[in-house]
Amino acid sequence: MLKIEGLIFLLSLVVSVLSIPVWENINNRESLGSLVSGTSYLEAMGSVRRTQQTHKPNYLSIDAPKGSTGHAIIKQDPMPPLFFINHHQLWQYQNESYIFPVNVINSTLTADAPLQLSVGKKREGLAGGLWRWRGTMLYYDQGDKSNKGAYLSCLDKSGARGVFMFLDSSPTPRGCETITIHSFVRKGNGR
Repeated sequence: MLKIEGLIFLLSLVVSVLSIPVWENINNRESLGSLVSGTSYLEAMGSVRRTQQTHKPNYLSIDAPKGSTGHAIIKQDPMPPLFFINHHQLWQYQNESYIFPVNVINSTLTADAPLQLSVGKKREGLAGGLWRWRGTMLYYDQGDKSNKGAYLSCLDKSGARGVFMFLDSSPTPRGCETITIHSFVRKGNGR
Protein backbone atom coordinates (compact mmCIF):
# COMPACT_ATOMS: atom_id res chain seq x y z
CA MET A 1 0.00 0.00 0.00
CA LEU A 2 2.85 2.36 0.82
CA LYS A 3 4.39 1.78 -2.63
CA ILE A 4 1.12 2.69 -4.38
CA GLU A 5 0.76 5.88 -2.33
CA GLY A 6 4.38 6.79 -3.13
CA LEU A 7 3.81 6.11 -6.83
CA ILE A 8 0.63 8.24 -6.84
CA PHE A 9 2.48 11.06 -5.06
CA LEU A 10 5.37 10.85 -7.55
CA LEU A 11 2.99 10.86 -10.55
CA SER A 12 1.05 13.85 -9.17
CA LEU A 13 4.33 15.70 -8.64
CA VAL A 14 5.42 15.00 -12.24
CA VAL A 15 2.03 16.10 -13.60
CA SER A 16 2.21 19.29 -11.52
CA VAL A 17 5.66 20.15 -12.86
CA LEU A 18 4.65 19.43 -16.45
CA SER A 19 1.58 21.66 -16.15
CA ILE A 20 3.64 24.78 -15.32
CA PRO A 21 3.86 26.99 -18.43
CA VAL A 22 7.32 27.51 -19.85
CA TRP A 23 8.12 30.93 -21.32
CA GLU A 24 10.92 29.94 -23.63
CA ASN A 25 12.61 32.76 -25.54
CA ILE A 26 10.76 35.45 -23.59
CA ASN A 27 13.76 37.74 -24.08
CA ASN A 28 13.74 37.08 -27.81
CA ARG A 29 12.48 40.08 -29.79
CA GLU A 30 10.28 37.78 -31.87
CA SER A 31 8.17 37.09 -28.79
CA LEU A 32 7.46 40.75 -28.01
CA GLY A 33 4.57 40.94 -30.46
CA SER A 34 2.58 38.79 -28.07
CA LEU A 35 3.23 41.23 -25.18
CA VAL A 36 2.55 44.51 -27.00
CA SER A 37 0.85 44.38 -30.38
CA GLY A 38 2.61 46.21 -33.23
CA THR A 39 6.02 46.55 -31.54
CA SER A 40 9.02 46.98 -33.84
CA TYR A 41 12.26 48.84 -34.32
CA LEU A 42 12.08 51.89 -36.59
CA GLU A 43 14.56 52.23 -39.43
CA ALA A 44 15.66 55.62 -40.76
CA MET A 45 15.97 55.83 -44.53
CA GLY A 46 17.34 58.66 -46.61
CA SER A 47 20.60 60.50 -47.01
CA VAL A 48 21.71 59.54 -43.48
CA ARG A 49 21.84 55.95 -44.70
CA ARG A 50 23.64 56.73 -47.98
CA THR A 51 26.47 58.65 -46.28
CA GLN A 52 27.52 55.65 -44.19
CA GLN A 53 30.49 53.67 -45.49
CA THR A 54 28.88 50.46 -44.29
CA HIS A 55 25.46 49.26 -45.31
CA LYS A 56 24.26 48.81 -41.75
CA PRO A 57 20.82 50.32 -41.15
CA ASN A 58 20.25 53.34 -38.91
CA TYR A 59 17.47 53.25 -36.33
CA LEU A 60 15.41 55.63 -34.27
CA SER A 61 17.06 55.45 -30.86
CA ILE A 62 17.39 57.45 -27.63
CA ASP A 63 20.29 59.74 -26.66
CA ALA A 64 20.50 58.15 -23.21
CA PRO A 65 21.59 54.87 -21.62
CA LYS A 66 19.32 51.85 -22.21
CA GLY A 67 16.25 52.11 -20.00
CA SER A 68 16.39 55.91 -19.76
CA THR A 69 14.46 58.68 -21.47
CA GLY A 70 15.94 61.40 -23.66
CA HIS A 71 15.95 62.99 -27.10
CA ALA A 72 15.33 60.79 -30.13
CA ILE A 73 18.39 60.29 -32.33
CA ILE A 74 19.31 58.31 -35.43
CA LYS A 75 22.15 55.83 -35.09
CA GLN A 76 23.37 52.37 -35.92
CA ASP A 77 22.33 50.15 -33.04
CA PRO A 78 22.70 46.35 -32.78
CA MET A 79 19.72 46.26 -30.36
CA PRO A 80 17.56 49.26 -31.29
CA PRO A 81 14.66 50.21 -29.03
CA LEU A 82 11.17 49.06 -29.87
CA PHE A 83 8.26 51.36 -30.66
CA PHE A 84 4.53 50.99 -31.30
CA ILE A 85 1.47 53.17 -31.88
CA ASN A 86 -1.55 52.84 -29.61
CA HIS A 87 -4.51 55.25 -29.80
CA HIS A 88 -2.51 57.52 -32.14
CA GLN A 89 0.33 57.91 -29.62
CA LEU A 90 3.83 56.65 -30.44
CA TRP A 91 5.32 54.73 -27.51
CA GLN A 92 8.80 53.42 -26.79
CA TYR A 93 8.78 49.95 -25.23
CA GLN A 94 11.44 49.56 -22.50
CA ASN A 95 10.19 46.37 -20.82
CA GLU A 96 6.99 44.93 -19.36
CA SER A 97 7.01 47.59 -16.62
CA TYR A 98 8.10 50.71 -18.52
CA ILE A 99 6.58 52.07 -21.71
CA PHE A 100 7.31 55.74 -22.45
CA PRO A 101 5.56 58.23 -24.77
CA VAL A 102 7.38 59.79 -27.70
CA ASN A 103 6.69 63.52 -27.46
CA VAL A 104 6.89 66.30 -30.03
CA ILE A 105 8.36 69.33 -28.29
CA ASN A 106 9.14 72.89 -29.32
CA SER A 107 12.89 72.98 -29.48
CA THR A 108 15.51 75.63 -28.95
CA LEU A 109 18.33 73.15 -29.57
CA THR A 110 18.50 74.16 -33.23
CA ALA A 111 17.23 77.37 -34.76
CA ASP A 112 16.32 75.77 -38.07
CA ALA A 113 13.95 72.94 -37.11
CA PRO A 114 11.33 73.87 -34.53
CA LEU A 115 9.91 70.49 -33.44
CA GLN A 116 11.97 67.71 -31.85
CA LEU A 117 11.13 64.11 -30.96
CA SER A 118 11.84 63.18 -27.37
CA VAL A 119 11.02 60.17 -25.18
CA GLY A 120 9.75 61.18 -21.75
CA LYS A 121 8.28 59.63 -18.65
CA LYS A 122 4.98 61.42 -19.29
CA ARG A 123 3.15 63.04 -22.20
CA GLU A 124 4.32 66.60 -22.76
CA GLY A 125 4.99 69.03 -25.58
CA LEU A 126 2.45 69.54 -28.37
CA ALA A 127 -1.01 68.28 -27.45
CA GLY A 128 -3.50 66.77 -29.87
CA GLY A 129 -1.05 65.29 -32.36
CA LEU A 130 -1.70 61.94 -34.02
CA TRP A 131 0.88 59.35 -34.98
CA ARG A 132 -0.05 56.96 -37.79
CA TRP A 133 1.34 54.56 -40.38
CA ARG A 134 1.05 55.06 -44.09
CA GLY A 135 2.31 51.77 -45.44
CA THR A 136 5.62 51.29 -43.64
CA MET A 137 6.21 55.05 -43.14
CA LEU A 138 5.64 56.90 -39.87
CA TYR A 139 3.56 60.11 -40.09
CA TYR A 140 2.71 62.79 -37.54
CA ASP A 141 -0.40 64.98 -37.93
CA GLN A 142 -1.37 68.04 -35.89
CA GLY A 143 -4.86 69.21 -36.83
CA ASP A 144 -4.85 69.91 -40.59
CA LYS A 145 -1.01 69.99 -40.71
CA SER A 146 1.27 67.01 -41.25
CA ASN A 147 4.96 66.25 -41.54
CA LYS A 148 4.01 64.02 -44.52
CA GLY A 149 6.41 61.39 -43.20
CA ALA A 150 9.48 63.63 -43.51
CA TYR A 151 11.88 64.04 -40.59
CA LEU A 152 15.21 65.78 -40.22
CA SER A 153 18.35 64.39 -38.69
CA CYS A 154 20.23 67.49 -37.45
CA LEU A 155 23.12 68.20 -35.15
CA ASP A 156 21.73 70.01 -32.13
CA LYS A 157 23.61 72.41 -29.86
CA SER A 158 24.82 69.49 -27.72
CA GLY A 159 26.41 67.77 -30.76
CA ALA A 160 23.95 64.86 -30.95
CA ARG A 161 22.14 64.04 -34.21
CA GLY A 162 18.58 64.64 -33.05
CA VAL A 163 15.33 63.96 -34.87
CA PHE A 164 13.35 67.06 -35.82
CA MET A 165 10.44 67.91 -38.10
CA PHE A 166 8.31 70.64 -39.62
CA LEU A 167 4.53 70.62 -39.93
CA ASP A 168 4.68 73.01 -42.90
CA SER A 169 6.64 72.52 -46.09
CA SER A 170 10.08 74.02 -45.53
CA PRO A 171 13.48 73.63 -47.14
CA THR A 172 15.95 71.31 -45.44
CA PRO A 173 18.06 73.41 -43.07
CA ARG A 174 21.83 73.53 -43.56
CA GLY A 175 23.52 70.67 -41.74
CA CYS A 176 20.36 68.55 -41.64
CA GLU A 177 19.50 65.46 -43.62
CA THR A 178 15.96 64.60 -44.69
CA ILE A 179 14.92 61.11 -43.63
CA THR A 180 11.84 58.94 -43.42
CA ILE A 181 11.18 56.49 -40.59
CA HIS A 182 9.83 53.00 -41.33
CA SER A 183 8.63 49.88 -39.58
CA PHE A 184 9.29 46.82 -41.72
CA VAL A 185 8.38 44.16 -39.13
CA ARG A 186 5.31 45.69 -37.48
CA LYS A 187 2.47 43.35 -36.56
CA GLY A 188 -1.01 44.43 -35.51
CA ASN A 189 -3.12 47.37 -36.61
CA GLY A 190 -0.95 50.17 -35.13
CA ARG A 191 -3.81 52.59 -34.42
